[in-house]
Amino acid sequence: MAATDKETIKNLAENGHIITAKEVADIDKAEKALTGNDHTVKNGLAATAQSVHDKQQTFLKMEADLKSKPESDITKDDAKELQTAEARLLGHRPPAGSAAATFQSIADKNEAAHQREDASIEGRKETAVKADQNGSTNEKEDVPAKDSGVSEKKEAATPYQDEVVSAKPDPSTAKITDASEKKDDATVPEATEIIKKQEELAMITESFEKKDEIAKEMKEVEKRMGEFLDSQEPGSQDSHP
Repeated sequence: MAATDKETIKNLAENGHIITAKEVADIDKAEKALTGNDHTVKNGLAATAQSVHDKQQTFLKMEADLKSKPESDITKDDAKELQTAEARLLGHRPPAGSAAATFQSIADKNEAAHQREDASIEGRKETAVKADQNGSTNEKEDVPAKDSGVSEKKEAATPYQDEVVSAKPDPSTAKITDASEKKDDATVPEATEIIKKQEELAMITESFEKKDEIAKEMKEVEKRMGEFLDSQEPGSQDSHP
């Protein structure tokens, strides 16, 4: 490659020429010989060639990675990343027919296919849900008929059940009878206890009555003793000389 200025290098890259590392080294060597400087000139011809070379390598690697993928797996994000890399290399938006445009077309087709597939899946789901709903509705409509048959059987069996129920003893009546019997059994000891209490009360009452009589008698004795003592005092009419 005999490049004499930056625009020539860019035009070569845009037209599909791949700038190699050897070409970058040759340009750098020639530029140093012209300038007499051992260092690469900033923004010079060699620096431009190196920049284009790096961008080309980045783009080519991304393009190779996408080509190794199945077309059905290429997404819009993949195409967008490649488009960005190619735009940096060219310095403008990639034109129609470029690698980025080709992969963008593939990504658009894949997305459309996925949307159709998703719509088909959703349609099948809705159909299945409606079928389930219709099936459950039909089952609910059949339930009353089954219940009516069961109720008729229950009604037919009711007279016999009433007879069985009437034949069973009433547990509440049995409990009342048992309680009354227990009360009758408890009457004798209770009556005996009451009689004892009455006898004790009578004895207590009698003792109080006796105490009252004794108290009266004591008062009478005290009265008589007082009268007797009074009669024995000197000067008393009843006293003796």
